[in-house]
Amino acid sequence: MATWVGYPASYSKGRNRAIQYVVIHSTEGSEGPTSAEDGAAYDKRRTDGTSTHLFVDSNSAVREVPDADRAHHARFHGNEIGVGIELCGRAGQTPIQWHDASSLPMLKLAAKEVAAICQAHALPVRRLSVAQVRAAYYAPASERPKGICGHVDVTAAYPEDDGSHWDPGPNFPWVEFLAMVRAELNGDDMPLSDDDVRKIVTWDIKDGEGVAMLYKVLNQAAADAAAAKTGVDQILALFAGGIPVPGEVTLSDESVAEIRDAVADLGEGGAAQVRADA
Repeated sequence: MATWVGYPASYSKGRNRAIQYVVIHSTEGSEGPTSAEDGAAYDKRRTDGTSTHLFVDSNSAVREVPDADRAHHARFHGNEIGVGIELCGRAGQTPIQWHDASSLPMLKLAAKEVAAICQAHALPVRRLSVAQVRAAYYAPASERPKGICGHVDVTAAYPEDDGSHWDPGPNFPWVEFLAMVRAELNGDDMPLSDDDVRKIVTWDIKDGEGVAMLYKVLNQAAADAAAAKTGVDQILALFAGGIPVPGEVTLSDESVAEIRDAVADLGEGGAAQVRADA
């Protein structure tokens, strides 16, 4: 678990409200093997009133604020009911960069920390919508959602806070990361190897941007199926309302069958590359 490195210059003692969610951030700085320690050291001397609960880099996690206290990571509302985790990377990273030699080990370490926080505070492993993030503060106590969100979701949920951050970015691998967290809680030793993960998140871009995005979405869903042992029908149901691609894509019957077979193989613990025809 995370190494305690001492309090930052800016934080608030205690909490006025119960913890409702974990907030995933990106530091917008380096992603080297000492980036977490460097971030915590900087927070001890910075003067802009910013801090976090934990930093995570490729080989370590460090804690500077206990969950029982409020770090200054997500404006008023996010600070009040959130636990902040800073991932040492950038919101502008591509999908491939989130799976490089620095970011992939960091995601695995972060999953361990998030799992521990979820277990400690009875938080379900799910990504909250913007509406749910807002309800987590404003809804009646018995109806407040719990879970995990990004800094971008906090920004959108509380416009009265005048936030502007959009981390951890549009390419953050949410489906895969949540699967890693679930695996930690289930006691699994990461169902997918690094090589398996890299295969799953690699797609063929020869048919254009729309198909590339389709590959990405389907492969992330397949990764979740492998980790959580969910069924094929549940994965296909994710796309019942349409597939969010930036271009027009038409799947042939053969492609649909191939996708179904590939996801089924992954759900049984195998490794396959999902492809589609445009």
